Amino acid sequence: MYSIFFLSIIHLSVFDGASCQDNPETLIILTLSPVQQKEPTREIGVYFYCPGCASSETLTVYDQNQQTFESTITDVSGFMKTGLQASPETFPNFTAQILRDGKQIYSTRGIDRANWMHDNKSLLKHLSLPQLVIPGTHQSGAYERPDNLGIWNLCQDLSIEEQLDLGIRYLDIQPSCERVKNQCKSFYVEYSLLKMMSMGEVFSEMKAFLNRTNEIVILSFSDFSSEFQSDEDHGRFMKYIKKELGDYLYPLNTTSRGWSTSLKKIWSAEKRVVVSYNYRGPVDPVFGTGVEQSWCYCKRSDDLHVFFADPQKREEWASRTSPSVDVVQLTPDWEMIVPQDSMESDSPFNFKAWTDEFSPKVCEWYHEEWNISSNVIVVDFFEATGIVDLAVYWNLKRGKKHQSLVNKN
Repeated sequence: MYSIFFLSIIHLSVFDGASCQDNPETLIILTLSPVQQKEPTREIGVYFYCPGCASSETLTVYDQNQQTFESTITDVSGFMKTGLQASPETFPNFTAQILRDGKQIYSTRGIDRANWMHDNKSLLKHLSLPQLVIPGTHQSGAYERPDNLGIWNLCQDLSIEEQLDLGIRYLDIQPSCERVKNQCKSFYVEYSLLKMMSMGEVFSEMKAFLNRTNEIVILSFSDFSSEFQSDEDHGRFMKYIKKELGDYLYPLNTTSRGWSTSLKKIWSAEKRVVVSYNYRGPVDPVFGTGVEQSWCYCKRSDDLHVFFADPQKREEWASRTSPSVDVVQLTPDWEMIVPQDSMESDSPFNFKAWTDEFSPKVCEWYHEEWNISSNVIVVDFFEATGIVDLAVYWNLKRGKKHQSLVNKN
């Protein structure tokens, strides 16, 4: 649940510390609601920002099969539920556009989410990881677990490999282990005291993705369970990580530039996994030192906005010399959750539905307010937030700005 990083002088030029936002331009982002009750399809939503619109424009969403949604734009920005259904596989077939007097003035662009970093290598190669907007998933391994345990403690709908295929580049893993003779022996992902998946499965899915792409992935280990009881337990886990991912690990802490290392150097090394290990004890120098995420235990989106909008925080993040990780999620308390498993409750708590109502605000905040001061953005049910497409959009802008600054010098 935590991360890493470090920067260069060029970084301070790209991110103007005097402001936490750049002037956002017209943008449309499609989203996909969380899975409900194992339904094969989900509802498409659409976030729009159109500063030049004046109540005479039309927003349409459509696919190749003539599924169509149409609505008049009545505000500069907003979010609409379309009623259109799609699966993660058919979702890329949908396009959104803004029409003025019947003529297109803006349209969504196709993104190969599995390869978005390398596809834009020419623009991004001179930036470091802390200079990017990096889409991440909270509790990346919490997408499947034993039946009859409700749905409140799921954080994702898709597997690790599917998350990476759809553009996620920061994985948040909470490790635990099975103890044998008072030692950590078998490692797995834990969430809410439940065993989610083996650590071997995490690594296997990562390698499957890495072997067919040229993408760079940050793997963050944090919030270790109480089963980790000593430096020796951590040492055994770090040895296991190196055994499984050794051919993929970029030794960031052993390089002279640390986290200010450019993507170009990481690509050149052909080792594209960067590990953040959030432990106060001895950490293998191959791994990056973990940095705690910014976290608000908020039940209301208004409170979450106040927390992340704090002017001092955003100013510090905008001129950072180390990375920042925003965990943008609502946190239910036990009074909200417990009735879910109670026979007396007529309306059990639905964590996914609760999260889905909040998710559209992520695009609004990070496009219209905090587009300069963002780095790693970690969310639940990421498809419902549009965070991947938003990250690609702002990374291209950052890459072009960096390029223009270099050309001027």
